[in-house]
Amino acid sequence: MSDGTTSLGRLLPWQQAALLAGITLAVFSPTLSAQFVYDARLQILTDPFLHDPRNWLTVLTFGTLSMDVLDFNRPVNLASLMLDAAIWGKEPFGYHLTSVLVHAANVVLVWDVLRRLAAAASWSSPCIRS
Repeated sequence: MSDGTTSLGRLLPWQQAALLAGITLAVFSPTLSAQFVYDARLQILTDPFLHDPRNWLTVLTFGTLSMDVLDFNRPVNLASLMLDAAIWGKEPFGYHLTSVLVHAANVVLVWDVLRRLAAAASWSSPCIRS
């Protein structure tokens, strides 16, 4: 007789998180061999701003918010692109790898928030407890 627990529910939280991250990595792994598309082609391949280390201070102090240039109104994204540019140059693999890893981390973070909210709700709501 089943106790109502799914096989996924029998895994420890870190195992569930690892499983979700692994599934996310598997789903997005085909992008690792892709080229740049759309605005990334223009921004990464032709814009010298990303590849100039002297621009780090401007990005980290949010000075780019006042600049009228493609995607400069997103300084965290810009910092990520600049870090990728410093490590990978103009090779798409590294940028895609960063994106896939960020996606996997976000899946785990959203899952953890939902798991904690569900646990808190089950303690506080009589509707959920019954």
